[in-house]
Amino acid sequence: MLKFVLRRFATICAALALAATPLAGLGTAATTSGLSISGHQLYKDGVAYNPRGFNLIGLLTPAWCSNTMGQAANAHFGQSEMDAAAAWHATLLRFQVSQRGLADPTISSTDRATYLTEVENGVSLARSNGFDVILSMQDQSIGCGPAHPFPTQTTEDAWNVLAPVYASDPYVMFELYNEPNEANTTAGWNQWKNGGTTPNSNLGDTAIGHQALLDDIRGLGNTNVAIADGLNLAERLAGLTALTDSTGNLMYGIHPYFYTAGQSWWDSQYGTPSASVPVIATEWNYTPSGCSTSYQTLAPMLLQYLHDKHIGVLGHAFDVPATNVDSTWTWTPTSCSGSYGGSGADLLTYFTGLSSSDTTAPTAPTSASGTAVAGPQVNLSWTGSSDNVGVATYRVIRDGFFIALTAGTSYTDTTMSAGHTHTYKIYAVDAAYNVSPASNNAVVNVP
Repeated sequence: MLKFVLRRFATICAALALAATPLAGLGTAATTSGLSISGHQLYKDGVAYNPRGFNLIGLLTPAWCSNTMGQAANAHFGQSEMDAAAAWHATLLRFQVSQRGLADPTISSTDRATYLTEVENGVSLARSNGFDVILSMQDQSIGCGPAHPFPTQTTEDAWNVLAPVYASDPYVMFELYNEPNEANTTAGWNQWKNGGTTPNSNLGDTAIGHQALLDDIRGLGNTNVAIADGLNLAERLAGLTALTDSTGNLMYGIHPYFYTAGQSWWDSQYGTPSASVPVIATEWNYTPSGCSTSYQTLAPMLLQYLHDKHIGVLGHAFDVPATNVDSTWTWTPTSCSGSYGGSGADLLTYFTGLSSSDTTAPTAPTSASGTAVAGPQVNLSWTGSSDNVGVATYRVIRDGFFIALTAGTSYTDTTMSAGHTHTYKIYAVDAAYNVSPASNNAVVNVP
């Protein structure tokens, strides 16, 4: 779930130039039906696939659980919601499910069976509407769980109930455990992978390692793509100790709610890992409190960055008012210029662009130049690009880092370091997120 308290961090400076490789350049994997992994990329029916869509909590709260937010989402779950998600150009829906609802022995067998049927019916509705699905196991409050930091025996028992139901549907993915809550230290990653009792007591219940959880699911005969969330509530993959998967159908989940540190942070937590393992952002948003802050200004940059790294994005949530949708249950996008502030309009623009059939990239910007002036600041300008449907934005890259988006052909940089020489490049991006070649280098010495 959305984290309302942001954690302090240590920025890791691993400066990498922002890749502009289009997704289509990855080609195809071995022809197969369904979702699969090849190398560090997710494929659908053998074609490279960057999914887009939403998390939903409408199936998370069992009938016996009195969580108000979950019950409201459940009451609005149905065909109208499917139609709205399709209108947002979503291709993938993530359903969080309650491990207690599926497998807690203190819950009556009748109630557990009823809940399983409800989950099955919800997934069937989504699949009948053409959506791919993620099932994400959760132990937090909306599922009436005590929020264990790591999986427990109940988690494994819940997968033993749920996984066999979808063994024959390769368009359903399994997110092993939502938001493991431990620091991404060496000891933390060891417990994440192998389980045990340290360094996290796990509310007094021995942690089941993600390796054992994955092995158990594979032992049931399931080859569905599995997703293992990173540590720090899925914020971080730095230091990842990769799992071993006999099928190869494994990727890693992030929840990049905390992204205002910019590209050096993005590189360390998502970008650098995504060069060797497939990564998907199974939750993301910013809420009204992020309006008029760097959360708002950096959001379009983050989405473009994730696209370039072939990291699919799911908004949180399509059934939690005042996140990506307003509170009227019409699934209207939130916007910092509207009645309900938030990231909905950014996501809708992003999803709409990705749904385009346009694959023609703009031409490279030319004549990029910059002048340092008092302040200090650097005034940049360039000659605009041409494109078959028009340029939407220009990316400004300084010393290999993504620093700005602008609609025009000039930009004033006030965040550079005085006493240094900086190198700028400009990329043009169209509405379908096709990226041009780089401009010439604009080298500026700032006194």
